[in-house]
Amino acid sequence: DDAAAVDGEADAAAEKPAAEKKPKKAKKEKVQHGPTDDELATRQTEAAEAIGKPNGAFRFYKKVHLGRVAEELPDADSKDVLKELKRQYAELDDGSKAEYLEKEAAETARYEAEVAAAKAAVAAEVDAERAKAKEEYEATAAAEKAAAEAEKKAAKEAEKAAKKEAAAAKKAEKKEAAAAKKAAKKAGKGGGMIQ
Repeated sequence: DDAAAVDGEADAAAEKPAAEKKPKKAKKEKVQHGPTDDELATRQTEAAEAIGKPNGAFRFYKKVHLGRVAEELPDADSKDVLKELKRQYAELDDGSKAEYLEKEAAETARYEAEVAAAKAAVAAEVDAERAKAKEEYEATAAAEKAAAEAEKKAAKEAEKAAKKEAAAAKKAEKKEAAAAKKAAKKAGKGGGMIQ
């Protein structure tokens, strides 16, 4: 008997419709205002690339010694002069290279500071563009909302006026019907007197 009761309950449960689930609220889609982060990164990279790369220690050495080595090798072409400069630089001890390495470090610091400033300037431009785009978006959204509210209000007022007009028409119709009934009644009394 218990098994039959359990089966009966299962059948009854199967026949009941599933509880209706409330529809999930749609998540607000994030609106991108102005340039994306990828666009920001691209613009920052372009700004950094526009800045000249820093000179290395060998370049500073070359500026100082190129003329001397070219004079020492008057019959050599520019490639051979450059090879000789590289050989001489490679043979320098750390103390002799220190002057050029210091210049390289200063040049690298200058370069990095300029790149950081250029990237910061681009970021500031993008922030301003984003703020302007957001402001324009919000103004448009507010105008659309106001227009929708005005349209809704106008529709309500039109509906109210239509109901009022219908009520007035119904009242006038009743009045006309009553007047017609009264006239018919009067005509019926008066028609019996003529013979």
